[in-house]
Amino acid sequence: PFLLLKALAALAFSLLDAPFPPFLAATFDLLIGATLMLHLLTSINEFGGHQTDLTGTGMIVSVFSVLYLNFMFIVLSIAVVTGSYAEYWSYVKTAFATAAEYYQAIWAWLTVNVPLALDALRQTLKELL
Repeated sequence: PFLLLKALAALAFSLLDAPFPPFLAATFDLLIGATLMLHLLTSINEFGGHQTDLTGTGMIVSVFSVLYLNFMFIVLSIAVVTGSYAEYWSYVKTAFATAAEYYQAIWAWLTVNVPLALDALRQTLKELL
């Protein structure tokens, strides 16, 4: 099955390298756009609180995860169609490294400032009561 998939991908890429007449290229662009629109509309329509897998992990985490993965899928699709794999991989590596730095900085700030704020709140409540 994997060899067949690889052969189909090679066929698709060889067809993409062939020059298309302008009307055919415009038709392909229209079909790709319509497919993307259908994907996004059905995702929005099917997404909701009735799904136990989403409510189990929390709606906020689920929403951001689905949005992020949809964005990455669209960017990956564009990278495959345009053949710019190196730029995509470079973006992913840079984004993960930058995100890790930001999360570390946020965690450091939280571990320093939240206990201080809680102590100040506790002290204020003691004075009020």
